[in-house]
Amino acid sequence: MGLDKLATHLTCHRDDIMARWRAMVREEPSQSPIRLRLTDRDLDDHLPSLIDKLADALRARATPQVEPEGKAHGHTRRTLGYTIPDILRELTLFRHVLMDVVQEFGADATTADSEEAREVILDVIDRSPSVILILAVRFLGARNAKPQRRRPRAS
Repeated sequence: MGLDKLATHLTCHRDDIMARWRAMVREEPSQSPIRLRLTDRDLDDHLPSLIDKLADALRARATPQVEPEGKAHGHTRRTLGYTIPDILRELTLFRHVLMDVVQEFGADATTADSEEAREVILDVIDRSPSVILILAVRFLGARNAKPQRRRPRAS
């Protein structure tokens, strides 16, 4: 398979990958209805950039921007009204599309090559949900924190 060739394939077919993912998200009945009013660009948000980060990881390059971009993506989705399960389901669908692309690309590859590619890709992708979950805990904690009312002191 060659991880470098797969990286090139991902970046060259980024638009096709995103179109497949958008179709899947828009057809998925369990997804938030918010997705139906978003433009392609708004629905995509940071995911095209994530494909570039996946290609970098496949080329053994550092991908330090995955977490900050994941954080921004989670924040953007929350401001649109997405729930945490909605966000995670979107990312799960993205993983499915990417794993399909890897399988299609590496149909003639050895099992070891395919496993290595999957491992690299999933490692990078799974860093986004981790950040989103941390943000969700912070968001819910802040939202659920009620200000303490002071009782008037007895004189």
